[in-house]
Amino acid sequence: MAAEKDLVFVSFFANAGSAAQKSCEAIVTQLKPFTRRNDSFELWDRSMIQAGSNKDVAINTAIGRCRVAVVLVSYEYLASEHWEKEAKPLLAAHQTGQIHLLWQQISPCNCDQEEIIQYQQVISGSVLTKCSRAVREQHEQKISEVVFQTWNEFAPLAQRLQALPTDQPVPIANKPAPARMACDAVALVLTPSGEEKESERFYQWRAFIQRVGENHFQEVPNGDIGAEPSFAKEKLPELLHSLQGWIKIDSKLEDVPVLELFVPDDLLDQDWGSISTQAGEDKPLHTYQPFLLRSSDRLLNREWNIRRGALKRMYQHLIEGTGAWLPQDQLIKAQILETLDGQTQDKDAGDAVIAAICLMQSTTLKNRASWLRSVLMSMAPLVVWPSHRNSLGEEQVQLCLRHLPLIREEINQGRTVKRPHCPDLTRLAKARQKWSHPEVDLRGLTILVDHPDRAPDRTMLQALFSPSRQDPSSAPEGERPGSVSALLISS
Repeated sequence: MAAEKDLVFVSFFANAGSAAQKSCEAIVTQLKPFTRRNDSFELWDRSMIQAGSNKDVAINTAIGRCRVAVVLVSYEYLASEHWEKEAKPLLAAHQTGQIHLLWQQISPCNCDQEEIIQYQQVISGSVLTKCSRAVREQHEQKISEVVFQTWNEFAPLAQRLQALPTDQPVPIANKPAPARMACDAVALVLTPSGEEKESERFYQWRAFIQRVGENHFQEVPNGDIGAEPSFAKEKLPELLHSLQGWIKIDSKLEDVPVLELFVPDDLLDQDWGSISTQAGEDKPLHTYQPFLLRSSDRLLNREWNIRRGALKRMYQHLIEGTGAWLPQDQLIKAQILETLDGQTQDKDAGDAVIAAICLMQSTTLKNRASWLRSVLMSMAPLVVWPSHRNSLGEEQVQLCLRHLPLIREEINQGRTVKRPHCPDLTRLAKARQKWSHPEVDLRGLTILVDHPDRAPDRTMLQALFSPSRQDPSSAPEGERPGSVSALLISS
């Protein structure tokens, strides 16, 4: 029988009575109230090994049941057997997706020589015993909150794949496991068709579906949706209406899926939240269809593939809440936008790792289309900007970011830092659907969020949207234009 993966493994060691030991024990104490909030939340450290028990067996059993590991590093810990018997196996389990590892430097030590330094600390740039008592206590409380939040949100690899029992070793794959949604998902990919009528641009489309428990998107034949193969911009509501009708009647889904809209850059700045497929109703799209706005240019532009590493690095900071917003005074500098890479030369300067972009007021822009193009080239996985109908002030924008929620607050060197945080795309879509603030209309903001791996296969889409595949006479003999049975998620 598979072991339950509900354990929080807290690994630490420091000399008795030292400041480091007191700080480690304070973090454990801050974690204990969460065991009352959720009966499944269980803490473990080696002090719980019973007298006469085999220590190695007890540690390995705890690692097998671990969902989240908390490694608290001091110089005594690095020099002890705990580092070899606990920290290194926990780090290995984290690297294969079996657990989620969080760590914090407690006292000055040579941890920068160890592999763990590659991962962001919970409190970036802080050594707890070097902080004042008040700041240290704030950090200890914050660490406990991050641990509990991570425990709530993280699902081990075996659970995500719904295949391997958690008490068996997980083989290391050559590619990362596909990222699934927590609910059914429908992807609508739009791209310019090359057709123009009276100077009006037309777009072609493809629809795909991924059900919970599946590793790939399946193509939905255009004929099943019942919409025209190409359309002008103002006909977009008609396409969405046809797609929504298919979702409700013919998709055989039992729940409302998240709609992932992959659109080219010239459609990004449409008031997507204002679009209504209900004739005569001013009913925002997000209130009846949870959706995510994504970029088809990032998906299909071959020249940008070399920048996907930057997207992955920034996305990792985004899901962990360890990055920073691009400073407002740099928002309109194309050279800065187009060279973001999700890393920093100074490992202690957490604020230097940009993970998201938020434009408060569009009045600062001279050329909105050019700015959006630079934003796409930045590869930032989260971008928020005012829609054309925006009437939101800066405080209202901040309120939206907090309540969606897209912000994680932390205390860093005595100051409150607001970090971009989006650990779950499904939760973002559902939170927007349930938005009910009486004074803030979410149609005033556009939110672009891109996952580096989760998408229909790029190579197949490029073939589907190539000009030769739109003309039946130019398709290879015996091949139906645009035919594909299943699209694997690209990694």
